[in-house]
Amino acid sequence: MKKSLGFVLCCSIPFWLPQLAFAHSSIINNKAWQVCENQAKSDACEYTDNHEDIYRGSCQLMSEKLLCVRNQPIVKGNPDSATH
Repeated sequence: MKKSLGFVLCCSIPFWLPQLAFAHSSIINNKAWQVCENQAKSDACEYTDNHEDIYRGSCQLMSEKLLCVRNQPIVKGNPDSATH
């Protein structure tokens, strides 16, 4: 029983690892950069994604450019509006 449970757990790692890593991926929405183009550091910013989720935060310096960094909870939009 213990061997089969260990086998199942080991075999499921390739499935779960990408799921966990995706939550902390480095993919950044281009809108997060665009909304801060004409702003100053620490200015308030807001943008929406393709799901119409609203991200609110402040412009922070990243890689010598300003990026809208979320500092408030995501306001969920319409899940049917996603374009895949």
